[in-house]
Amino acid sequence: MFCKKGLFMNETISSLVHSVPNPDELSFPGKRTEIPRNEKDSVDVYVNYPSDKSNNNGSKLPAFINMHGGCWIGGDALFLESFCSLICNELPCVTFNINYKKANVHPMPYQVEEIEDVIQYIINNADSLGVDPTKIVICGESAGSQLACAVTLDLHKKGID
Repeated sequence: MFCKKGLFMNETISSLVHSVPNPDELSFPGKRTEIPRNEKDSVDVYVNYPSDKSNNNGSKLPAFINMHGGCWIGGDALFLESFCSLICNELPCVTFNINYKKANVHPMPYQVEEIEDVIQYIINNADSLGVDPTKIVICGESAGSQLACAVTLDLHKKGID
């Protein structure tokens, strides 16, 4: 198969693959951590704090919780780290970029439960995390936005607003 420039498609793909940097050589702004859950697998989360801490004058920051897209079976929170870093520094806030488990491994509503557990953890540990538990934004892209909606509705039914 040829592409527009006359190169074989497999040559083009091969050159793209070889130009991708080695993940071990990259640095990301967020700190990767695992949020513990009671008798369940922990949740992978990238946490970002503003680089300029003078903006908040020592007060607690809002929490911005983000979920990636990927049809519930793909994607990765790592892909949105630059976005979360930008949001974190511009608002300022603390971002929690959740890398939920994929639906092909853990069927729904497992992901909703994971995210709710992370939010409950943030609320319960707000002081040590430096966040204001009354100022939480839940956001997502594509499949992540569906999860954000489901979590928001579920938490509202449980009386957590």
